[in-house]
Amino acid sequence: MDQGNLKKEYYTIGEVSQIVGVQQHVLRNWEREIGFLKPKKKESGHRLYHKKDLEIALRIKELLYEELYTINGAKKRLWQELKRGEAPPVDILFSRIRRDLEEIKKIIKGKK
Repeated sequence: MDQGNLKKEYYTIGEVSQIVGVQQHVLRNWEREIGFLKPKKKESGHRLYHKKDLEIALRIKELLYEELYTINGAKKRLWQELKRGEAPPVDILFSRIRRDLEEIKKIIKGKK
């Protein structure tokens, strides 16, 4: 996905899935279980995620996959962060993604 697409106002579930690196059903599960993801739904039922939803999805993934929180633990931690205004801005999260992609690129080049 090119960087121009990362500056959009709304994202489809497929785009969010690709950016966050989880399958679509995982995002839908996070909507139900954690509750902070609130995508708009078109009349057709298709989800449209706002930039803030993308930011939250990235933070949820970090809490669950890197910091090893349970679903309930991640929900409580995210609630505390959002209440205090501590959730990282989208630009910081995108720079983390870029950094991770650069590391992957180096690994791939090293294996050739």
